Amino acid sequence: MTRWLRAHVNPTRRHFIKLSVGAGSAVGLGIGSTKLIAEKSVKPLRILILGGTGFTGPYQVRYALSRSHKVTTFNRGKTPGTPTDPVQFIDARDLAEWTIRMAEKRGTRIYNATGPAKTLVIGDMLGGIKTALSSNANFTWVTAKFLKQQNVQAWSDMPVWAGDETELARTNISRALAKGLTFRPLAETARDTLAWFKSQPQDRQSHLRAGLTPEREAEVLSAWKKQKG
Repeated sequence: MTRWLRAHVNPTRRHFIKLSVGAGSAVGLGIGSTKLIAEKSVKPLRILILGGTGFTGPYQVRYALSRSHKVTTFNRGKTPGTPTDPVQFIDARDLAEWTIRMAEKRGTRIYNATGPAKTLVIGDMLGGIKTALSSNANFTWVTAKFLKQQNVQAWSDMPVWAGDETELARTNISRALAKGLTFRPLAETARDTLAWFKSQPQDRQSHLRAGLTPEREAEVLSAWKKQKG
C-alpha cells in the first residue's frame, strides 16, 4: 500500500534531515503510545494526506496535529461490504508465464500485472467459485464498519477484499494486457487451488496463512446476528 503526503516545506538538506528525524519519531511513537509532544521550533505546515484512515495514516495525522500543523485528509470514505465491491487477483501461473514471456522479449517497463481483464465484483467472484466447486455455501454481507469493530482485517482475514481502499481493486492493467497478459477462467483457478490445498499435509491445511478460522468466522457471524437483532 502506498500513501502520498504532500506538504509545503523548505527543501533544504538541513530541513529535510530535521523532518526525517521527526518522521522517525512518529513511527517510534506509533502503536505503543498516544502521548505526542510538539516541538516549539517546528514551523506549522499545511499538510494534505491522501488517505489517512489506515496503516500509518492515523498516526501521521495525530502526530502532525500534535506539532501544530494544519492537516487535511482526502479519502473516499466508502464502507467497501456489498456484493458490488470490486476485486482484483491473478492466478500465480498466469503471472509466472507472462513474466517469463516478458523476459524472453526483454520487456523492461513498469506494469500492473493483476486481473481479471474486465471489472469483476466480489459477489460475482464468490458466486463463480461456489458454482465451480459445487458448494452449498451461504453468503452473509456485512458492513465494513462492523468488520472493523470486530477487528477483521482486509487482505489477511478477508483475502481479496480491499476494505476501505477500493481503488486498489481498480488498478489500471491496460499496459500489461497490451503486452499479452492473459487469464485462465475463474472456475479453473478455483478448482485447481482447492485441489492443491487438499494435497498439502494436514498440518499445513490446519494452519491457514490467510482467512478467518471456522471458529472466528462463527464468532463474527454471531456478533452480526445479535447486532441486527
